Amino acid sequence: MADTNTVTISGSMVQKASGSETQDSVPKASFTVLSRRVYYVEGAERIEENEIEVLAYGHGANAILKYGGPGVAVLVTGYLSTYVRPIGRMHVVGVEVGFPSVSQCRGRDRE
Repeated sequence: MADTNTVTISGSMVQKASGSETQDSVPKASFTVLSRRVYYVEGAERIEENEIEVLAYGHGANAILKYGGPGVAVLVTGYLSTYVRPIGRMHVVGVEVGFPSVSQCRGRDRE
């Protein structure tokens, strides 16, 4: 069976990423992506917003630290991971991190 723990998220960075290194000197970036979904219920527009915590390592971390910042559009493909500290939180570990053009991030409602 293929790996089923794969997620892709797009959105904009909430704030500048915080950077550090692993014990093996691999660059690490921690940042939050705001992902919006616009949908309609009985003709009324609804907006769902989610803030998703992301960890990126290596080249992806370097790119986020250099080019990322508040409002910058990002596209992250990775996997879901949970950790017990502080309280069973879930985040995405970004395997691939990119910066799509603004038009690729727009929903149909904005075109």
